[in-house]
Amino acid sequence: VTDTPGRGQLFLDDLDCAYAVHSSGVFKVTKTSSSPFTLSATRIGTLPGVEQVRMHRNQADPVQISIDCDAGQYYIEADTVKTVNAEQFTTSPVTSDYVGGYTLYGEENGRFNWSTINECETVDALDFATAEQYADKLVRIKADGSDMFVFSRTSIEPWRVTSDADLPFQLIGGSVSKKGIVAKNGVVSVDNTLAFPTNDNLICRLNGYTPERISTHGIERLLESDEDRESITSLSYTFEGHSFAAWTSTDYTVSWDAATRFWHERQSYQTSNWRFRNVIKAWGKEIAQDALSGDLFYFDGDTFDEGGEPMIWGMDTPIIHAVGGNGGIVDSLHIDIAVGNGVLLSTDDGYDPKLMLSWSVDGGNTFKGDRELSLGKRGHYNTKVRTRRLGRFEDKGIMFRIRISDPVVRGIVAITPSIRPLTLQR
Repeated sequence: VTDTPGRGQLFLDDLDCAYAVHSSGVFKVTKTSSSPFTLSATRIGTLPGVEQVRMHRNQADPVQISIDCDAGQYYIEADTVKTVNAEQFTTSPVTSDYVGGYTLYGEENGRFNWSTINECETVDALDFATAEQYADKLVRIKADGSDMFVFSRTSIEPWRVTSDADLPFQLIGGSVSKKGIVAKNGVVSVDNTLAFPTNDNLICRLNGYTPERISTHGIERLLESDEDRESITSLSYTFEGHSFAAWTSTDYTVSWDAATRFWHERQSYQTSNWRFRNVIKAWGKEIAQDALSGDLFYFDGDTFDEGGEPMIWGMDTPIIHAVGGNGGIVDSLHIDIAVGNGVLLSTDDGYDPKLMLSWSVDGGNTFKGDRELSLGKRGHYNTKVRTRRLGRFEDKGIMFRIRISDPVVRGIVAITPSIRPLTLQR
């Protein structure tokens, strides 16, 4: 799109185009070719700031694409960037979203205003309600179907669209939760609901109107030690039938699989987190903005790098103990993993792919070994991935770490060690 990182984007299926914000530029993105898949971008305006933005649209003709950013409320109409008049509000809105024909603007004091139907820039001074069940600060308004949720620092209030033109929003009684949100950009739509990091260092999803914990203790330790929790950003994406939600902070990205309920980490090469942001479903692909460039990337199941950079895959096993708990000797280790998928050219990375193996006998504090095991050249499907004589461990147990940096298929079924228990002598 340009040479600066992405801040937010929105795809309009009916208009077959996307709108994207990169640094101070606002761009219209269109598809120019299907084979090869090619996009082009045209700059249409300027937006202040460099922080992440939230984008949504209404059903006006021409359509209005609202942009919610820290510098104020803006919208795109007829490919022109315009400003929403802040004088319509008692204080400057800190968030906005669209639901049921209305553009909603939330103020930090808990008041939210709604626009005229499909006129995002027109707000009557009497068209407002207040989230006032608890005395806290409003952080984010987020629509989910015909409902909209007011996320504050220590509470969540669900509101529903009604047929009353004078009072089109009604608090859903008895459903207010004393569970707030810690980051404005942390709430994301996934698996037909909303998920978000909470003020008490959990990650929850809404089960109906009730927050349900989905984080593990390990994820919660990350949140507790994060000194910049308010800057957490989120995204959702779908890959090979699995819906994922991911949360990124300065030093980590964690991703939750809604199908398996398992977590994993994502980390781009030579960075401490995942470089991608703001995924949209467009032109049959999942397209992400890049935090390191102005490029757009799409997911592809047959690609094992990120824009030419290595994509290192790996896993650490749980700590394994010998029978009796006194320690043991690892005679051999067999790894049941995809083999024979090397690339064709001998000059390319991955022609003779390797698995890197190390192990820890002190509870994962340090690792040793650094063995390279062959995954087999292309067509060598009978390759055995095994190694012997991994040494002795004591009652702290042993854990194994595997990594693959070659651009080949990564699929693992099992890791099976052969362990002789140690016998204590009296």
